[in-house]
Parts: sequence; C-alpha cells; structure tokens
Amino acid sequence: MNAIICSAASQIVLFLPKESLTFFEKILVYPDYYNSKITHKRHKGEVNPALQLIVFSWRGIVEGLDRPDDGLNLLLHEFAHALWLEHKLTNYEYTVLDAELVDHFERLADAEMDNLRNNERHFFRRYAFENVEEFFAVAVENFFERPEKFARELPHLYKAVAEILNQNPSRLTQR
Repeated sequence: MNAIICSAASQIVLFLPKESLTFFEKILVYPDYYNSKITHKRHKGEVNPALQLIVFSWRGIVEGLDRPDDGLNLLLHEFAHALWLEHKLTNYEYTVLDAELVDHFERLADAEMDNLRNNERHFFRRYAFENVEEFFAVAVENFFERPEKFARELPHLYKAVAEILNQNPSRLTQR
C-alpha cells in the first residue's frame, strides 16, 4: 500500500522542487469508501488542509488503478488537490508551482468551463467543471493516464499542465 501511494505522489512531483507536498503531514487510508466527518457525505478520498491530511479509501485506489487509461485515478486526483492547495494556501519562502503558470492554467480552465456550458460533450468528465480545483485534479488524472489523447484533444491545456508539473508523459509513451 505504501509503495503504491508513494509512487503516485512521486509521479506528480518528480520534476518539482523537493519541498512539494511537504505541507501535508499525514495520509489516512480507509479500507472502503467512508463518511467524511467534514462534509458528512460518502467519499473515496479528500484533502483536508486544516488538518494537513490526505485521505484515501483503498477501494477507491484499487478502482482507480484497475483501468490505467480511463482518466480516473483517485491517487493522482487527491495528490493534485494537495499540490494545488499547498500552492494556494502556504506562504513558503520558495514556490512549489510557478504562480504565472498556475494563473495561465486558471484562465484556460475558466474558458473551458464556459465552453462546456455551450457544449455537452467534453474530453473531461463533468465533475471537472465543478470549480477550478476539480478541473486541475481531473486534468492531472488525464495528463498521466491518457497523455496522447489529452494532448490531441486539448493541446493548450495539456501544455499548461506539462509546464506546471515540468514534465511531459506523452513523450514517454510515444513509440
């Protein structure tokens, strides 16, 4: 379990500063979906910056890893939230994510969310359009699970995520 969870975190922060994801002090893993004490809803995972905690359900992790090319991966999703929140909420002397790149991504995300309102079909699942934080988390899932398709469908967004994370997994999978 530890190796699987750590590998997803490592995948996201591979080319980011070593301080990435250091804000969060604990990872909690439930065996199955759980009822959140914060939202009082059933969850697969969540990130709680107030408690500096990342929470997963093992069932959600396994389901996310079951099909590696569907753009659904709980580990990548929650670690993306953690990275985003760390960037937004911390006041470090250094920056983990480049603020200009994040601002650029937010502008692109806002435009895509407006686009979906006019178009029922989109490469990302509808959950991405809840807010910019969910949009980023879903973008990261697709970035690693379906990089070539993401780059083809939404090249401007793919490039923005590649710049933020300082990596390009589509290069690794091209033959």
